[in-house]
Amino acid sequence: MKNKELDLLNVETVESDVEAYENKKTKRKEVHRRMGNYIFNKELGKGAFSTVYKCNLPSKILGFDSSGNKFAIKQIPKVKMRMRYIEGLSREIKLMQSINSENVIKLFDVKQSENNYYLIMEYCSGGDLERFRGKKISESGVQSIIYQVSAALKTLLEKNIMHRDLKLSNLLLSSKESDAVIKLADFGLARELREDELANTCCGTPLYMAPEILLRQSYNTKADLWSVGVIIYLFLTGKFPFIASSPQKLLLAISNGIVKFPKDLVISECCYELLKNLLQIDPKLRMDWEVYFEHPFIKTDPKVYGVASSNYNYINFINASIVFIN
Repeated sequence: MKNKELDLLNVETVESDVEAYENKKTKRKEVHRRMGNYIFNKELGKGAFSTVYKCNLPSKILGFDSSGNKFAIKQIPKVKMRMRYIEGLSREIKLMQSINSENVIKLFDVKQSENNYYLIMEYCSGGDLERFRGKKISESGVQSIIYQVSAALKTLLEKNIMHRDLKLSNLLLSSKESDAVIKLADFGLARELREDELANTCCGTPLYMAPEILLRQSYNTKADLWSVGVIIYLFLTGKFPFIASSPQKLLLAISNGIVKFPKDLVISECCYELLKNLLQIDPKLRMDWEVYFEHPFIKTDPKVYGVASSNYNYINFINASIVFIN
């Protein structure tokens, strides 16, 4: 399948096949898929149009033995791709190549075989944050996470990029260590959007989507801020602020303008004020990006926030389990 957009990126064509080799530890013959010099180890995740694998380059290719030879490779079958999906892939590649941030997953290379396109990306051994869904995290822990997510979003905003699919499964941990770096991933739905522009495509994950997108209205980058609010609430309470069995019912729940906080939740006024301004149904009333990045919850170094937060006033929801947001 030819595509002028991808040809402009000088995508190298490589061979992809299955090869057998001897495992030095077990002395047994093993069969692995191979793409160029990359050997596929295991599947990390699968979507409607792609599959992500953990892969490595053999030490003999690198010229030295290193733990840094692991990669995540996103495989996109050409047979599944209509023209609009190819254009989307081209956009995803260009956006990722334009970003340089410690908190954004790196795209190292792009290749293609006869049947597939391959995006060779940074491998994050710590997995994604989806496993924390349903668990309650302390306010200082949440602040530490959102501090890093916000660093990624600031880089995107400087490039006029809107992510449009902020969610736990798209937030990865660089390692399994306590000091792991959080990386924003999956730019399949991202697009360039200047401050004075509006988008119209209804896309994203419903439980994280801003109401204006659910309503199929035009929207701007503030829709990403709603998603941040959902993530903060989810980490603090273990639940989504709005839950329903369909997008239509979800929209109805949101339109009521009520967010329920668990009665045992205690958070600072600083954190509550941020949530209140992020989960505004009307995007005109939602805080803008400049105010967001200057908010104490966002701009304070996590090493300092834990100490500084002791000076904040705290809200106990024992007698106020329902809070009107709009």
